Amino acid sequence: MAHWEFASGELPKELAELRNMWDARKQWNKLLRYRAPQYDLGSSKEFRALGCLFLLRDHVAHRHARLMHLDTWPAKLQDCVRQGSIRVRSVEGTDWTAVVFVHEVAAWAFETAKRWLLIADRLVPMVC
Repeated sequence: MAHWEFASGELPKELAELRNMWDARKQWNKLLRYRAPQYDLGSSKEFRALGCLFLLRDHVAHRHARLMHLDTWPAKLQDCVRQGSIRVRSVEGTDWTAVVFVHEVAAWAFETAKRWLLIADRLVPMVC
């Protein structure tokens, strides 16, 4: 969007609304509905993984690492772990932070973001 503003001036109304949205996944959803309506977000495993990446980031960055029983997950992350979107090794008797603060999850986060950005570049090319 910043490139669009720089190259083309003011954003169209549909895109300007994205500036006031706090949920990055919803921003992508709205942007793609506007710029790439043919893309099926509902069946995109990459978009699903991106949503899990955002949830994990929010839990870590916003200090949602509350004291929990061992071998349990925060409610917002349970589906992501159960479905295998966030690939974690099962370590019995640990809390969830000990299982996600490892290099395998960091590599998953990197690959998830990289795959999504490749798709996004194809769907929403920069305009000049």
